[in-house]
Amino acid sequence: MNRMTISDDELLRHALIGYQMRLGEIQAAMRDINAKLRRPTLGRPNEAAAASNGTRPQRKRRRRLSPEGRAAIIAGIKKRWARVRRERRAQERAGA
Repeated sequence: MNRMTISDDELLRHALIGYQMRLGEIQAAMRDINAKLRRPTLGRPNEAAAASNGTRPQRKRRRRLSPEGRAAIIAGIKKRWARVRRERRAQERAGA
């Protein structure tokens, strides 16, 4: 009997092809289910819509922080850290 042998690399390549086919089938089924549930698909938002009409989705604009707001945040952080340092010093003095 003449048996045909297959190398490990070739076997792994064929397994990978099979898994990729199954992955495509599973993703198609998930898209169908999400469409029935009227839920957006997983992945980047508006990707499917952008591909269908040829335009790029608009990026969300970053919010700017005013100098006054930034100063208030910095002041609050400094105040909190000053309190932490005071409490640490008080504990060190009490424990020493």
